[in-house]
Amino acid sequence: MADSFTGFPPPSAETAAADQEVEADMGRIGYLAPGLPAVREHFARFGVAAGVEFVPGFFEDTMPGLSGRTWSLVRLDADTYHATKLTLEALYPGLQTGGRVII
Repeated sequence: MADSFTGFPPPSAETAAADQEVEADMGRIGYLAPGLPAVREHFARFGVAAGVEFVPGFFEDTMPGLSGRTWSLVRLDADTYHATKLTLEALYPGLQTGGRVII
């Protein structure tokens, strides 16, 4: 479970103009920054915490560390083109034959 848990990163010059606008607008929405303890609590409350690895941080920082692993399922909810592309570049090469990507 990779997420910043703190909302969106500040817009950067590297992202497309449309993504910069989305990140600036969405960064002000508080419920998009629930915090890791609250997310862990929700997983536990619904009985789905077993075997979950929580990877806090922005995708630019965390995806390189997840690259090279093997995946049978990638569930991606990245919100912007830049984040989606970055995540697919890091995780898709490790997708097993018959694996699935849900976007």
